[in-house]
Amino acid sequence: MSFWRNYPRNFKVLLIALFINSTGMAFLWPLHTIYITQSMGRTLSEAGFVLMFHSAAEIFGSFLGGYLYDRIRGKRTLLFGVISSALLIFFISIGLPWPIYIVAMFLLGLGIGTIFPPIYALAGIVWKKGGRKSFNLIYLVLNLGVAIGTALKVEPLPNFRSNMSFGPTE
Repeated sequence: MSFWRNYPRNFKVLLIALFINSTGMAFLWPLHTIYITQSMGRTLSEAGFVLMFHSAAEIFGSFLGGYLYDRIRGKRTLLFGVISSALLIFFISIGLPWPIYIVAMFLLGLGIGTIFPPIYALAGIVWKKGGRKSFNLIYLVLNLGVAIGTALKVEPLPNFRSNMSFGPTE
């Protein structure tokens, strides 16, 4: 772990936060699939479509985040993305009818995507000498989080019952 000592403290905190965020978001993909198929009574194809729609919204959210970063700066853009994402996750967790769930997932994707441009800018600010290393490490940490988060599936919840874990759907 001697390589870890070479990085600035603020950059390490950023990497840890990104890893936790990436792992958590990837952990939610299987849970959303279970919720859509078991609690909402939809097919796996419909669940896959909603998750694809959500991921596409993240791409548009990145563009929105870059635009907002240029207009209102990084801190406000980051706060907008984090607060809107947290509110939408809460809104989704109360149980929504199918069409509203799809819209909420799209908006959640926009909010999550909005977070990334200020994060990349922050990486360049906290480690000016890092150059491309900082962005490569962010890419590595995000992919590591996705791999681990998806691999976790629902194993930590052996007695998982989706009809008891989620609120009413209609």
